[in-house]
Amino acid sequence: MFTPAESVAYLTAALDTHGRDEPSDQLTTLATDLGHLPLALAQAAAYLIDSGQTAAAYRNLLADRTTKLTDLAPDTLPDEQATALAAAWSLSIDRADTLRPAGLARPMLHLASLLDANGIPQDVLTSQPARDHLAQHRTASAPVRVVGRKWWPGRRRRPAAPITPEEAFAALRALDRLSLIEHRPSTPHQGVRVHQLIQRATRDTLTSGQHNQYARAAGDALLAAWPEVERDTALVQALRANTDALTRHDEDALYRPDAHGVLHGLGRSLGGSGQVSAATAHFQRLMATATRLLGPDHRDVLASRHNLARSRGETGDPAGAAAAYTELLPDLVRVLGKDAPHTLAARNELVWWRGNAGDPAGAAAAFAELLPDLVRVLGEDHPHTLAASNDLAYWREQTGEAAVDQSTDW
Repeated sequence: MFTPAESVAYLTAALDTHGRDEPSDQLTTLATDLGHLPLALAQAAAYLIDSGQTAAAYRNLLADRTTKLTDLAPDTLPDEQATALAAAWSLSIDRADTLRPAGLARPMLHLASLLDANGIPQDVLTSQPARDHLAQHRTASAPVRVVGRKWWPGRRRRPAAPITPEEAFAALRALDRLSLIEHRPSTPHQGVRVHQLIQRATRDTLTSGQHNQYARAAGDALLAAWPEVERDTALVQALRANTDALTRHDEDALYRPDAHGVLHGLGRSLGGSGQVSAATAHFQRLMATATRLLGPDHRDVLASRHNLARSRGETGDPAGAAAAYTELLPDLVRVLGKDAPHTLAARNELVWWRGNAGDPAGAAAAFAELLPDLVRVLGEDHPHTLAASNDLAYWREQTGEAAVDQSTDW
């Protein structure tokens, strides 16, 4: 906390930078109203500068808003400071929502409140799923832009026009202007930072249904920004950190109605970067949570078991991987069918890890059984068929048989 003198000095300096001069007694009382909490003081200063309001007028707004927000204040602060922060936050987000493009600041902050406070890639919050969220949840008091004409509050609403990347960027600037976020376009991988108390105050205004819906939207935004080939290490690390943060904030929502793709993507990203132990731990948690929330036969549970079995092999336990696939395969056949792609993929993995566990003859025989099924289901030229043909040749070579015969000539 600032001391009273530090609070007044901060407000005086912030206002002076913009040519504003407020009576010292008003600034002293305002600082007291805000509990000398630096975060609330920063929002108050930004509001005064942006709106042109006097400190006395802001105090009146704050007093009126405080009486309405007592129950929404974060419980991580003493009561009087929590209430002051919630009131300052409420005034600031209302103000930000009036800035162009009007009505987008609040839904943008909803997404940012569910992600990593220490740095959110700008591309996540300007991605197509994020822009879809902004369009769908644009603040109702703002005019709704519709292709060809405008529709105003009070009239029957029609589907809004898509939000452009430039408008999403402007929404971030509006939040930065009111000191609700720190937006640094020059560092795009960690372009947005949000104080954890601001995140908490924002999340506390959401209903349970909104929590679930917005968490899924945040997951979609992360997936949209995730590169298919992970060449940019800094970006990928930021995306992983944001996925972890989203999981901490609302894990159950990421399993309704099924396990969100970003959960599987995080595990694959960890394994692909060589962090196989971390990937194994992630898939173990995914499997346990999906089993609890979705049931043991759900596709996401089966997929996590598949990934977990592969991770065991990649950590140096091929026998354990083969055993895990042996347990998994009957469940895949029962739930998905013997010709389902995931079933065939598990058969392929089982045979491969069996060979790596010291049974090349068994692997060669099993690949010989698998190959006709792949040809029948996928076709001769499918990449999985060609890969299995190559694996068959490899394991036959390990047993001393001819490396290539008519069935493997591709």
